[in-house]
Amino acid sequence: MQIEKEKVIKIINEIAYRYTGGPAVTDYAVDILENAEDVELLPTGFYACKAQKMLLIGADNWEHYSEGGCSLVTNFDIYERLGFVPRDEDAKVLRYQGMALRQAYNMIEFILYHYHPNMRSYDYENLLDEIPQSRRR
Repeated sequence: MQIEKEKVIKIINEIAYRYTGGPAVTDYAVDILENAEDVELLPTGFYACKAQKMLLIGADNWEHYSEGGCSLVTNFDIYERLGFVPRDEDAKVLRYQGMALRQAYNMIEFILYHYHPNMRSYDYENLLDEIPQSRRR
């Protein structure tokens, strides 16, 4: 089974306020999906893990995706999105962005894995209750 990319974006926007990573992660999740221009349908259920390769756009991992300029490029834009300035700002800003991108992909994969055509956004909100307390904001 597959789901349209636009439907995943809609679900992300509907459940964003309940997700652990906060607004930066949900913004990155939408960016990841929008940047994958050649991808219209994403695998669901047990095949959800195959979506990562489709969304990485040739990068090996989310840190390389960040370093390769597939996401925000300037330090200022990254700081603004993440809401803080790392102590060693030049060396680690892309690494922090890479970690946020990984969390964003985890959100996408969560939706894809649990997707069912009859589900509504509040069904996903109920699934979010299953996330351990330590991972919630």
